[in-house]
Amino acid sequence: MDKKQQRGARTAQKRDDLIRGYLRDCAIAAVEDYVRRGRRFAGDDDETVRAAWAGRFRETWHIFLADPRLRDLGAELDLRQIELPIERVTEEWSKMQRLGSFLFSAAYADPDRWWRANEAFFLDLLEYVARAGRQH
Repeated sequence: MDKKQQRGARTAQKRDDLIRGYLRDCAIAAVEDYVRRGRRFAGDDDETVRAAWAGRFRETWHIFLADPRLRDLGAELDLRQIELPIERVTEEWSKMQRLGSFLFSAAYADPDRWWRANEAFFLDLLEYVARAGRQH
């Protein structure tokens, strides 16, 4: 690998690390919000929470990011260090991925639409970078 390729690989790694950090920060914020509101699923056993998450995802896969109950169930699983039971919702998960790919392709085809669709994400990411820079 030449120097240009090495530099590109380091840049890609930094970008990936940054995005992973941002997504983890979002997950932590969701868990903090859930805990602050009282952990309504704390009394349920692990299987009940996994089953509830899977059932709710099946119902709301197309709007899962906007579903507060699904977010809370995911936060409870995260607190318990249990992976999301994606294996229980493979059909819906695949549909969600296909929908995401379609929306990504449609937005990417129109640069103005692409920017509008991602403006909030980019602003959140910039805020995360600023916070992360102050912490290090």
